[in-house]
Amino acid sequence: MPYFFYLLFYQAVNIFFLESDDSTKCSSHSSPL
Repeated sequence: MPYFFYLLFYQAVNIFFLESDDSTKCSSHSSPL
């Protein structure tokens, strides 16, 4: 069950980072934080 929430959290953080910093797209894609 925690895995499902982790996926949602990962996508949310990933989108946030992508909108915040588009230049670090490759770096943020590997690690959520």
